[in-house]
Amino acid sequence: MRPDDLSTLMRQGWLRGVRLEQDPNVQITISRFMREFISHLENRATRTARQLRCMWFQFEAWCREKELTSLPAELETVKRYLSQRALDKHRNTLGMDRWAISRIHQECGCPDPTADRTIRNMLGDYTRDKVLNGETIKQATPLREYHLDELDRMWGNSPVLADRRDLALLTLAYETLLRAAEVARVKLNHLTMKPDGSAVLTIPLTKTNVSGDPVPASHAVDPRVFQPGGAGVRYQAR
Repeated sequence: MRPDDLSTLMRQGWLRGVRLEQDPNVQITISRFMREFISHLENRATRTARQLRCMWFQFEAWCREKELTSLPAELETVKRYLSQRALDKHRNTLGMDRWAISRIHQECGCPDPTADRTIRNMLGDYTRDKVLNGETIKQATPLREYHLDELDRMWGNSPVLADRRDLALLTLAYETLLRAAEVARVKLNHLTMKPDGSAVLTIPLTKTNVSGDPVPASHAVDPRVFQPGGAGVRYQAR
């Protein structure tokens, strides 16, 4: 039995007034699915995995404090949690709360309480109210090209290898708009030099492509074409 199978059985039982989650064998199965998923997360040191664990653990702790069941959570439990969080949390945080609760329920074979229309309506109302009350989304201070040029002047000919390494990483990130995890995975053999001095950078693994197979150039993800410039490379889309 897999999570989707258990979720379907639980829904069918609820329609007949049977709470399958109270059965010891079902609880054991839910716990097994949870252990499998947590193990999967622990093997992925990504920001998304850390956020998921953080948001779920907060919900779980709140449920313990209120003596409520977190898995599977009742619809009213989720509504209470989100309404309390809405008092002092950003609308984006509420969306992450919903995402974490939904994901854990799906992975553990429990019906997703956040799929109910009332949850969507609640979050829509909170978002509208917060925007009307002036809540904004803070943007990170941008790194401009003149910043990169200044770093190039400072570090481009530095005798300190770490300076030139940092400049290369910043230039790569700036020119390609790769995610931090994608930049960290770039290896020398991903670069293919061309006769004109430019290079093709192959990105075999991205957030949206986990197959390991390079995405065709027509998808605007791979390959990346670079031109030499400064201590690093300058991006040229193909």
